Order: sequence, then structure tokens, then C-alpha cells
Amino acid sequence: MLDFLRQIDSFLMVNASPFFAYESNTDVISLDYTLFRENLGVVDVGNEFRYFSLFDAQIDVVFAALSALKCDDIRMVVTETGWLSKGTRMRLVQVSKTLLRTMEILSAKIKEQQGSDDNNLTSSVFN
Repeated sequence: MLDFLRQIDSFLMVNASPFFAYESNTDVISLDYTLFRENLGVVDVGNEFRYFSLFDAQIDVVFAALSALKCDDIRMVVTETGWLSKGTRMRLVQVSKTLLRTMEILSAKIKEQQGSDDNNLTSSVFN
């Protein structure tokens, strides 16, 4: 698949969902780390990087895998992310605003890592 993406100069499309990782591991993953709130971060024992959000760690895993496969030239786009929600309309508006601001920050981070001006983050906020 990666060879094909390289041949057609296309993006690797990634759905990154911190919610599902958090939901299955609430005993070891903090909510603050998952929701981009201030936290002490988590050090990856494999690369010794300190991550301050689960989303960053998930995306970096994709970059590391591409690098290990000698596919650093393949661009990545996050095609979907979000947080399942339930509650009042006001709560949904608050969650949506937080997610949109987060997507702006993450788009800049991915752009910096890839060194590209391409549109690199498309968000699907779902309920």
C-alpha cells in the first residue's frame, strides 16, 4: 500500500482516536493527557520523547512506522478524530470549540514535522 501511495504521490490517511485508547486504559492513561490539558506528560521508553497528549503520541507512532519502513517521503493526513459525547447542546458546543482549537494546534505541529504547506489535517468531529 505504501509503495502505491508513493507511486501516485498521495497521502496516508489516518484516523486517530485518543478516546478509544483512553476508554480501554483509564487505569493508566490520564484524562488530562487525553484531552490536551496541562499534565506531566508521558515518556516513551522506546524513544525517550515526552508526550503531553495521547494524540501526539499516536501520530508520532505513524511517523516512526513510516520512517522504519523507509517511507518518510509519504505525507500523512489525519482524516478523522474526535471524542464521543453525550449531554446538553451547551456541552457539545464546548467540546466542539475545544476540539477545533486543538485541531488548529495539531495541524501546525504536523505541518512542522512534515515541512509542508499542504492541507494536512481534516477533522471530523462526531457525536
